[in-house]
Amino acid sequence: MASGLTDMEELLERVVGAEIKSFMKEALVCYGAGAHRACIVLSFIAVFEDLRQKVRIASGLNPDCPPSAPMRQIEGSV
Repeated sequence: MASGLTDMEELLERVVGAEIKSFMKEALVCYGAGAHRACIVLSFIAVFEDLRQKVRIASGLNPDCPPSAPMRQIEGSV
């Protein structure tokens, strides 16, 4: 099990966004402390925040789509 955690620590170094990396580091700490639900919640937040940021960037690349339309759909459903 310890080797799996080492792999996770190595993967964390590949995360680009500081905020996302912070969520994932905290999720790893929670996992190590046995707080598995907290680990899942923090991982979920990190993944979907990362996706939300990427959609915001990508929505500005399509000239036929107003930049705010995809974000309104995503943020309106939360």
